[in-house]
Amino acid sequence: MFVISCGENTTEQPDPAPEPTPEDPTPEDPTPSEQQEIKLNFTHIDENMFCDGDTLGIYVVNCTNNFDNPLLDSGNYVDNVCMTYYDGNWNSDNILYWYDDSTGADVYCYAPYVADIKSVTKCPISVKADQREPANLRASDILWGMVSRWQPYFSPTVDIKMNHITSRLIVRIEPGNGFTYEELKDADVIFNSCPADLDLSNGTITLHDEINDVIASKTDDGYMAYVMPRNFNNEDFVKVIVDGNTYVHKQTLTLAMGKEHHCTLTLAKINQGVNIGISDWVVDPNDYGGVLEW
Repeated sequence: MFVISCGENTTEQPDPAPEPTPEDPTPEDPTPSEQQEIKLNFTHIDENMFCDGDTLGIYVVNCTNNFDNPLLDSGNYVDNVCMTYYDGNWNSDNILYWYDDSTGADVYCYAPYVADIKSVTKCPISVKADQREPANLRASDILWGMVSRWQPYFSPTVDIKMNHITSRLIVRIEPGNGFTYEELKDADVIFNSCPADLDLSNGTITLHDEINDVIASKTDDGYMAYVMPRNFNNEDFVKVIVDGNTYVHKQTLTLAMGKEHHCTLTLAKINQGVNIGISDWVVDPNDYGGVLEW
């Protein structure tokens, strides 16, 4: 580019110098047409398979020069995108693509989806209070999984092993003295649980101090509930309510993450509701002795 004045000078101007070409041009991000869609395949889900309408959250962190980058609260390649299960596939509102087919990535998933996560190390999780509702029971089975350095050129469908965060409790109630199966069929079984924070980078949890009741779901042969794993030290472990009467079972045990714990309880009425005991002796402070002489 050069300037032409309005004067009489007609001297020829030299050709302009060419624009310099950068030695290392910054590559443009690949366009979606050049990328492969991110797809999910779960390899470790038990008999309770995902159903239409189930949700999960996904984070994707790209590797740099084959080195892992940390999972951040925001600014990752994919940040907490909600995916919904329908007709055998996981879909999001917008199609997700790998950065390219040669960039490895760490993928983090959890379920069910939490919309507002301010910290990836403190994702708020809790089980539902009334797990008699099938939807609440499913939503209480909290899952987490991750895979490191997934290579899209190997397969655009990432295989993720999801782990159970909660403990699953199974209770059977047997009739003892004074009860029949018919009388126990409408019993309510109550455990307790607490909210927690889930670290999405490694799947560990931090429990809160708050304790809440959890009503178990009735199954064909007992009761089932999901609760947060924690320790019990001769504490109230399970309550059974029958005809307005509450039976409490204390226990010392450790509920482990991803484990199923079984408990069989026998309910009995002592002497058909009449408890007979012997009171303590009452000590008379007077001494009724004396001196005996022969």
